[in-house]
Amino acid sequence: TKWAKQLRESNLELIIEALKTYERGPKSEQAIRYFSRASMIGRIDMAPVWSLHRQLPEKLGEKVEKDDDVLRALKAKQFKYRYTFLRDKRAYNVYQIQGQKYVVSKGSKGFEVFHYRDPHFFRFCSL
Repeated sequence: TKWAKQLRESNLELIIEALKTYERGPKSEQAIRYFSRASMIGRIDMAPVWSLHRQLPEKLGEKVEKDDDVLRALKAKQFKYRYTFLRDKRAYNVYQIQGQKYVVSKGSKGFEVFHYRDPHFFRFCSL
């Protein structure tokens, strides 16, 4: 399809750029791989194929700069709690507020709010 061709072209550009800056050595041996269950035809679970790999912790999305509405909704208890995950020994709570999911953690300067990255869309793993 036209969309698939455009996606392939942009992926090839990313790969070529990454190869230009590739450094050999111990750090480069830890290749990170990912698969997306959501984009696969039939939503096939590929976890058995990657059974020899170690799944990496869930990733945070971009930090929400204007988080006043999110923090106000949390204070007013106008949210649905989804789950908690750990990353770098820190707890992150996932909340759904007005149909959007956010990741919230208490930091040294108060609460930090991040956009939610659905782990079902991309699963990252390494050997």
